[in-house]
Amino acid sequence: MTYRPDIEGLRALAILLVVASHAGVPGMEGGFVGVDIFFVISGYLITGLLVAEHARTGRIDIAAFYARRFRRLLPALLLMLLATGLAAHLLLSPEERAYQGAAGAAASFWASNLYFAFERIDYMVQVGRGAGSRLAWEWFWRSVSSPVFGSPKCPAGTRST
Repeated sequence: MTYRPDIEGLRALAILLVVASHAGVPGMEGGFVGVDIFFVISGYLITGLLVAEHARTGRIDIAAFYARRFRRLLPALLLMLLATGLAAHLLLSPEERAYQGAAGAAASFWASNLYFAFERIDYMVQVGRGAGSRLAWEWFWRSVSSPVFGSPKCPAGTRST
């Protein structure tokens, strides 16, 4: 896929909207528009990759697709978890550190949503009780799962075995 300055501009806008929300800029509460823009762009790019693969090979190799995604995204996820873990250790109370540690451990095993559900942690609350790992997990989960669960089904016979 070739470089698209229009897409890079939309990504920058999405990031600015989220940063403005976290910085408390009036009128920018929530940051959900920025997140939604980013996920729509990701879905568009991912769908383009999958359609191109299908056009080139006549099939979509889901295992190879996920291997590429993990090689690209896993280092960023681990860095995010390390950074939030360090920040939690330095800035949070012992009780909050315990929650953050458990949320980080769950994110490491792709089980954050289960952890938050069992702990009855409000997913939309963005402070305290594992918020950093929850936000990292949301980004990671949508980036990895949306091609299969959020896109039209792969044509019959195109899934890798």
